[in-house]
Amino acid sequence: MALKDMVPWRKQAPAHAGDYFHSFREQLDKLFNEFWSDFPGVAAGGVTRFENRLSAFIPSVEVSEDKEHVKVLAELPGLSENDVQLTLTANGEQLVLKGEKKLEEERKEESFYRSERAYGSFQRVITLPARVNAEKVNATFKDGVLTVKLAKIPESETGSRQIRISR
Repeated sequence: MALKDMVPWRKQAPAHAGDYFHSFREQLDKLFNEFWSDFPGVAAGGVTRFENRLSAFIPSVEVSEDKEHVKVLAELPGLSENDVQLTLTANGEQLVLKGEKKLEEERKEESFYRSERAYGSFQRVITLPARVNAEKVNATFKDGVLTVKLAKIPESETGSRQIRISR
């Protein structure tokens, strides 16, 4: 192959300019697809592949607070309270949610056309918006939703205080 054949603008021009952009877009798509194919469990554009039934399970969480409490909701479909472990860090600033969503059974005789269910071990470290009292925590599990209600430590007890600046 001659060097001039490798230069794209030396090739025969497309019928109209729109073909250049279409060709350019196809080349970019191919480049991104090849890049993401090197990462297991990831499809083009960084979207998690769900075709693999053993994809990582990551629960969605919602954190909110009012004057007295911090509330954490975690969606854990298909799990029970026995599948989940909660730990509050010693400083009361983070809640650690660990667990595992197990594959119920091996179904060798069935052919799957599509499976978007995810399985596997997970761990979420949730930074809380305020320090909380480790002795005043209430956790409930209902309909696949874990609700954790944590009592805040009043600011006067956190050791912070106003410091007066003198001249």
